[in-house]
Amino acid sequence: MGSLEQAACPIAFENRRPVMAVKLLLIVYIALLSFHFRIFPLAPGLDPSWMFTLNYVVNSSLLFGKDLVFTYGPLGFLAHPQAIGHNVPVALACHLFAWLLFVTLMAYGARRRLFSLVELLLFTVVVIASRTLMFDYSVTFLVLLLLCFSAARRNGIPYFLAAIFLSCALFFIKISAGLMVVPAILVLSVFDIFRDRKKGLIELGLSLVLLPAMFVAGYLLYNPSVADMLAYLRGIVEISSEYNVAMSNAGQPHEIYLALSVLGAYVYFCILYYRSGDALFPLTVAFLPSLLMGFKHGFVRQDGHVGLFSTTAMFIFGLLLLFSGPKRRVRKSIVTILVIGACLVINFWHKPKPFPVRFLPTEAVKLVFDHSGPKTAGPAGGDLLAEEKLSQDILEKIGRSGVGVFPWEVTYVAANNLIYNPLPVFQAYSAYTAYLDNWNGAHLNGGEAPPWLLMDFADIDDRHCLVDVPATWLSMYRWYEPFQRVGAMLVLKRAESPRFDRLDPAGREGHRITDEIQLPESDEPLLVRVPMDLTFWGKLVKLFYKIRRINMVLTDDAGGAYIYRIVPDTLRNGVFANYLPMNMDELEMLYRSRSPRRIVSLLLFGDDLKLYRKKISVEFLKIPGIRISRVARQQLPADADVPQSPQAALFSIDSVNDRIITQNPITVSMSEAIARITGWAVDPAAGKAAEGVYVYVDGKPFCGIYGAGRPDVAEVYSNPAYTYSGFCCTVLLARLGPGLHSVFFKIFAHDKKNYYRSSTMTLEVLPK
Repeated sequence: MGSLEQAACPIAFENRRPVMAVKLLLIVYIALLSFHFRIFPLAPGLDPSWMFTLNYVVNSSLLFGKDLVFTYGPLGFLAHPQAIGHNVPVALACHLFAWLLFVTLMAYGARRRLFSLVELLLFTVVVIASRTLMFDYSVTFLVLLLLCFSAARRNGIPYFLAAIFLSCALFFIKISAGLMVVPAILVLSVFDIFRDRKKGLIELGLSLVLLPAMFVAGYLLYNPSVADMLAYLRGIVEISSEYNVAMSNAGQPHEIYLALSVLGAYVYFCILYYRSGDALFPLTVAFLPSLLMGFKHGFVRQDGHVGLFSTTAMFIFGLLLLFSGPKRRVRKSIVTILVIGACLVINFWHKPKPFPVRFLPTEAVKLVFDHSGPKTAGPAGGDLLAEEKLSQDILEKIGRSGVGVFPWEVTYVAANNLIYNPLPVFQAYSAYTAYLDNWNGAHLNGGEAPPWLLMDFADIDDRHCLVDVPATWLSMYRWYEPFQRVGAMLVLKRAESPRFDRLDPAGREGHRITDEIQLPESDEPLLVRVPMDLTFWGKLVKLFYKIRRINMVLTDDAGGAYIYRIVPDTLRNGVFANYLPMNMDELEMLYRSRSPRRIVSLLLFGDDLKLYRKKISVEFLKIPGIRISRVARQQLPADADVPQSPQAALFSIDSVNDRIITQNPITVSMSEAIARITGWAVDPAAGKAAEGVYVYVDGKPFCGIYGAGRPDVAEVYSNPAYTYSGFCCTVLLARLGPGLHSVFFKIFAHDKKNYYRSSTMTLEVLPK
């Protein structure tokens, strides 16, 4: 294979000035479309909290690796600049530099006739169709463009060096962005050895030496501590390696099928380049890891993230077509057009209004004409952080002491101008491994722990914030006391001495991972360590794709069941189990050594539980010296205490295990572990919500959780009192066994003086 300059052979009519003029006009249009700079407002929420932290850290003494770790690094604020310190002008300068480099490269390629007019037109379509992405992805695509120039030019080493430099910078912006391009650099250098031995060896040597050397030098200039650098590397590896277990999220299967068809088209693309003897064939192989990374990033958490894959795919196909030779040009163009169409369909499913195509260069226009400054207010002009402001007396108590935040609402710091003392994994839901959870726990146990913690009882993806990070929660329970409740937030103050100083063994049992684990009866807090290890096949599935969500069912002594998604690796740190609080009120009770319930068993289930080793060793630990007294809950009356209402029940079962009910009998499988019945029920005589719901299976009662929001029911019956009439009841199938089971409901009236009885239905439990 020769160089791309020899292979391109532009057709004769492209030498004419009108063709060059059209090319330059397209370059200008692409340049205007590709500029994107946004100043992010200070606002409450999950994502705004980590954005604020990235911007706060740059203007503080906090250091990545020493004080905190995240998927973004010390330069992460460049992707999400906020009006803090000099962040906005610095970020704007970096954006402009990257943009000008991109425009210069495109203009140079057009001037040197490295791509034809037809291919430039198709690349323009790619830019129009691509979703607007953050700065880290823009730099990623810039690196891939530089690699194209490196392959296209006989003396492409300067472009290769620029790609290495930007790749190292990416590791300090966002680790996943760096991982997208480094394999491309290494693969290309290896292939170049076979095409141009001298050039390939130089590229490989530069890659193997400069990539690690520049990263080490860059970090040590930022923070001259090798130990902190190693902690930074370990932390980002831990977060990145477990993201596809802890944060996996299913979506529509047709999106995956379309994405797989795009990957299949790329394989066909590689074959076309190989069979045509195209000089760009090494790049098609080199870009494959980047495309696979984009697929994994987009479809591990299949929500808006799929746009990352679609844009990555379009850009890679567009780049390869842009620089390819004339052989089989029609086939390559057709494949690229089909890929653009498939990616547009994927984007449209997530953003149907407006259609996700940009024709106008709005960002570039704003840069010139919009001088209104950063937006820090809501649509009505109010302060977005107004609801997070603390009272003056609390602020006076906190003073200039360090404040930590749990689990993730860091913008309390911004709203109240507090001194931030973060957890190392500052948004606790990101502590996906036992190591990261222990790091957070050690920080709260140590001498540099924050004197104050601001705590919300919140989490994501149906997770429990205390089960998520058991070591972190144990340190909070050990060292902190409630100071004051402020709405939904609790201010915790560090105690002068710990609540306890050790954990005592309370037994060990061997189980199958699918067993229901009975907890020892104890009036002392009990922890349960459940080590979960993937099988070899499970490790392969995790490496190349994702582990689907694993859930835990906790059953209390009143028959109630509570389902939470778990982070598998952190279970080995020991879940605070038997007196686990379920909300902020119960958390405050626990700090006063009181609890309204006792958890008596736990059960793990999920489609991918089969990817873990079948046998587990469960260890029980107790906190000695702390006795938990039971607080009597308001109970529903026993059946014999109240009569049955002659009026028919007004209720509905909506789903079982998230499947809409359309027939009787209701069918579930033992492999599902539970029957989770959801629906709504009201008190029709009183015209109000009911007091509670019991489901009876074979005559045995199971307590439902009542009071979920059902505004649809209130709207249908034109009665606002029915707004909170939803219920959920969970039955462990292991307690029923395969076969047919009778099911009916008792809905207790609002005043608890009678109950409504439903008709009897049949639940069919199929064997595994």
